[in-house]
Amino acid sequence: MYLTNELITGEMSSSSYRSADIPPGEYSMVGALPGRTLMGQTRIVSYSKGGFIENTPIGQDGDTFIGHEFHHSEIIDLPDNSRFGIKLARGNGIKDGYDGLMSGNTIGVYSHMHAASYKEFAVRFVDACNK
Repeated sequence: MYLTNELITGEMSSSSYRSADIPPGEYSMVGALPGRTLMGQTRIVSYSKGGFIENTPIGQDGDTFIGHEFHHSEIIDLPDNSRFGIKLARGNGIKDGYDGLMSGNTIGVYSHMHAASYKEFAVRFVDACNK
């Protein structure tokens, strides 16, 4: 089980290994994020456009970005109280147009943020690391 308070961020599949497991086969994962990752059932290829709806390790409430999604997985069995830091205006995200699954200082994002559209990323991330 994941027991530290360190800051962790990741896009796409790196978000999956922080979940609890990947069925079928039920492989144990880090467990830093809620839910289970289902591989190979869904294919998402899309542009994304979104905004942060709360302060996170990679963005602050009101920051916006343009990016893309490309993945063959979905995160399932999320608790009703799962926290998301991003709402997408375009794209699928993790659940119902929400992305940036959060737990403590950990955030997992399906959207790959294009650096030219979101220049605040580096500053936000370094600031979060320095806290």
